[in-house]
Amino acid sequence: MKKIKILGVIIIFFLLIGFVFIKFKLKYILADKLTESLARPVYIGDIGIRLPLWIYLKNIIIYDYSRDRKELEEFLRIKELRFFPALIPLLKKKIFLYSITVDEPQLNLIRWGEDNFNFSQILKEKKKKGEALSLLFLKFKINNGKINFIDKIKNTEISFTDINLSLHNFVLPFTDVTTVYEINAKLCSSLLNSSGWVNFFRKDMEAKFKLDKLDIYYLKPYLEKIVFKIKQGFLSAYGDIFSKNNLLTLKCKLELEKITAENDSSQIFGIPLEKLIQVFKDKDEKIAFEFAIETKFDQPSIDYAKIGSILWKNITEKLAGKASQLILENIGEKTKEFISDKLKIKE
Repeated sequence: MKKIKILGVIIIFFLLIGFVFIKFKLKYILADKLTESLARPVYIGDIGIRLPLWIYLKNIIIYDYSRDRKELEEFLRIKELRFFPALIPLLKKKIFLYSITVDEPQLNLIRWGEDNFNFSQILKEKKKKGEALSLLFLKFKINNGKINFIDKIKNTEISFTDINLSLHNFVLPFTDVTTVYEINAKLCSSLLNSSGWVNFFRKDMEAKFKLDKLDIYYLKPYLEKIVFKIKQGFLSAYGDIFSKNNLLTLKCKLELEKITAENDSSQIFGIPLEKLIQVFKDKDEKIAFEFAIETKFDQPSIDYAKIGSILWKNITEKLAGKASQLILENIGEKTKEFISDKLKIKE
């Protein structure tokens, strides 16, 4: 009995030492290690343990340098990160987390130029030191995240808010494990969601996505090259993503509604744009287009010129069936204008 009491006292003593170390020393050690690894200042407000073995970090901030490298700007802020680790794999340079949760992360992405973002230098400067740790977690969650995308080229800002993400089974380096995911968010107040599964090792994937009624106002800076100017409207997108052995196919359906053109003399084939818009609308007052994109899973890219040609083909095909009607209507309106002008002259 006496030995048990002594053992209990020893255990409590070491637990207290561990608590003090974690509470007052570990956050500085961890922040210094992350700062060294990222070559950027990292701040950790608090760190501690919750029973049975939840480790939490609060008020994490990763800074980045401004473009002129004279000032520091917030790159990532996390209100709280907590995880439940398995201790034994750490001895083998493996991190096995049963569960990890990230509360209210806020990421600030800045696009300075073509393929030049504020995090580009972080990725370039990060160097591997010694044998890399392997990472495995069974559950990963993001609660109420936010991404601010600031495009200095287009002088615009787009925000993803209310980001809620769940992942099940994720391994680094990639092995033959299927990761199941679901994400819900708001893109400029429009609902965005996607769900499916990914095998990063095999480069296979099956998923669905949906974007509901995005105000085209936010896309205007990226629509400068189209043949006409859109004044207002809403865009919805639905689609499937399928990848097999690194060959990825994106099938997408776009729906435009409440579309109006800028108040100018825009014409296609000599027909006023407003009239064309009315022709394309279906019974629900929507304009729908469908297209498919083929790319690589590990190096995805979007050929906007190809998408433009596909959409243009959709337009010409729809016009083909109603061209004569539109031309006659246009001639009729021109005739009415001509007669009206003549009558005014006689008066």
